[in-house]
Amino acid sequence: MLLGILFASLTAYAVFLHDRSTEFSDKIEQSKLEISEPLNFFSQRWNGNLPTFLPPEFEERYRSKYPDLSEADFISQAIKDLLFQPSTIKDTFADLNFYGETENNWQGRIYFWILKEAVDVILVSAPIEGTRPEGVFPWATKGPGFHEWRSNYEKTSRTLLFFSPWRGEMSEDLRAFVQNRPPQPNLNFDHTYGHSIDDLFELFSQVDTKLSAIDKQEILRGRYSFDDRLKLRLYILLLLLFVFGMVLPLSLMLSKERTFYLPKIILLVTTTVTILIVASFRDLTFPLWGTGHATLASYVSERWIVPMVKDLKGHQATLDNGEPLRIRNFRDARSSSERGNLPSDLAEELDNYVTSALGYNAQVNLFNDVVVQAIRRNELISKHALPCQGFKDEHFSVRPYDFLDDVRFNKLLKDRLGADGYNIVVEVPIVYGSRPELCIEGRASRFIPAAVKEAFGSIRTEITTDSTTQQFSKAHTAARKSNERLRNILISKQTQN
Repeated sequence: MLLGILFASLTAYAVFLHDRSTEFSDKIEQSKLEISEPLNFFSQRWNGNLPTFLPPEFEERYRSKYPDLSEADFISQAIKDLLFQPSTIKDTFADLNFYGETENNWQGRIYFWILKEAVDVILVSAPIEGTRPEGVFPWATKGPGFHEWRSNYEKTSRTLLFFSPWRGEMSEDLRAFVQNRPPQPNLNFDHTYGHSIDDLFELFSQVDTKLSAIDKQEILRGRYSFDDRLKLRLYILLLLLFVFGMVLPLSLMLSKERTFYLPKIILLVTTTVTILIVASFRDLTFPLWGTGHATLASYVSERWIVPMVKDLKGHQATLDNGEPLRIRNFRDARSSSERGNLPSDLAEELDNYVTSALGYNAQVNLFNDVVVQAIRRNELISKHALPCQGFKDEHFSVRPYDFLDDVRFNKLLKDRLGADGYNIVVEVPIVYGSRPELCIEGRASRFIPAAVKEAFGSIRTEITTDSTTQQFSKAHTAARKSNERLRNILISKQTQN
């Protein structure tokens, strides 16, 4: 009976602790809601297409220099490179053959590009080609991922705030670059750039205030923590009471010959009541111990698995077009601080896919160069090649992969070269879009469809026998297989969750 009273008292105490803890938890959840509101408002005001005037290939090439850094750590590294070791950035421009880009007013462009990358981290935004994780904080206020978001936010915001004294210098550097370019319609520097950066640093101030309030509530909630209040000594005391107050006396009673049924009944009833009391005590206090594993699994699913499944489907279409893969979501997942929470087989295949995709992208660039050079060498085509700048006449586009894929090439010959007088633009796909590489005047004399078909056939024969093309085909096949394997694993994990 005394043991029952003790357990009842502990249960009542646990309920009291739970009520007080819940009160502070509610205040914390309210503060999270107050954080998500300015984040969502900022996302509507922020110009995701903020011009940085950098070559489209710059981001992927520069990011490849730090493949193992998480998103937030990459922001810190980029700022350090910009201010203290600019040779890394200059080498990236040199790798892309943009040697003149770092002669004048390049720091401001890099700085604002870093700001755009930082905003993607803070808002848990999807890159241009990716799927936004709608099921995690801050997009889902009550969704999982607040602590993961906070870790990335604090790393990123502290880096930008520490280097904020350079804000003015960087803004003026970009202003000078813009003023030296041909005027662009609807580009007001102060509105486009000045307001954007002011809004970002104002957001830091608002969010930091709310995070401080959460920290205070966390401290107060900790005073009513079940684990903190009920110390190990109490657990030991309960065990001793159980052994010496109930088990031992009952065992002695059973050892006497004069008793037969009564002690066994007492033992059965007492043990059953004890189990019921302990079970009730456990049920009442279960919320205090939390459900961290379930929350973590939900976060991993919503933050990484669901978006990657959708992105892989888009990658299949990209591979069908022979275009470079946009793997930022996958690269970020691989280098994320939450990588350790991914299932081991998924983490391994994710590594394989990123490696395969990077190898494929490198072969895409080499293959594109082979095709463009083969077109330039063709005597008929080279006679009518024109600068692409300002080339706005009616035309149709030809892409390097059109020469390799049988269906595309036959469609090119049959449908697009079936009439006189069409201009041709050879477009090379890059990670973010495409660029015109060669423009051909189709209205020139003797530039007739039959001659073009013959020229294209000759070009195709040259391309298909080139060793670079064969390497591209192998990389293309490997990327397809890796895509399928990763997609199957992700779908199986989705089903399990």
